[in-house]
Amino acid sequence: MSLRAKSMGIGTFLWWVQPNASEHYRSGMEKATPYSCSPSCGSWKWFSSPLDHMGHMDDKKSKTVPKQELFRSGNYAAWKKKLQAAGLAWSFYRPQKERISSHNQPAAYVTSSLMAEGLPLHAAMEQAIALPMKRVDFESDSLQLVTAIADGSSFSDLHGILSDIYLLSISFDSVSFRFSRRESLCFEDSVAKKTLLDFALTQTIEPVLV
Repeated sequence: MSLRAKSMGIGTFLWWVQPNASEHYRSGMEKATPYSCSPSCGSWKWFSSPLDHMGHMDDKKSKTVPKQELFRSGNYAAWKKKLQAAGLAWSFYRPQKERISSHNQPAAYVTSSLMAEGLPLHAAMEQAIALPMKRVDFESDSLQLVTAIADGSSFSDLHGILSDIYLLSISFDSVSFRFSRRESLCFEDSVAKKTLLDFALTQTIEPVLV
């Protein structure tokens, strides 16, 4: 089984699973990224938040998610260099633009804005798999991140997040990663900034407005 990528326009790339393909692609990918970081491996740290799972889908609804329905996921991160922390937000939408699930989480030890942008996407993919959603368009306002996913680029700032994204992609029937302007992610933008601000207020250092 291997992943294939196809450009669908500027900032949009479609990945799909090819069950009978050669293992060469995955083998090359795994050699290039010999380890896979997770929130528990020390590269970053998750914190609970009073806004966590805001408007989340309850268990009854999660069991009735149509597996073949195409969902959209908006992802956004607010990052402050001085804090080395980020506020993360991700949501899921039905094709009719109905928001069915929204989530947020602060993260510490986030050393770059690119790393911050990768974290909500990583979290959203894990959650989509758990629901389960089999066809998802993931959107980010980071063109650099979307391009890196499509090109298989390696950035030290991402600390294994790209490797995790490739591996998580195998669990979907189809998955795309799209660049989306901030104006299209205004809800996630506001939630991420509030999450970061709330986290800053709990720290001993002087909080920074976002």
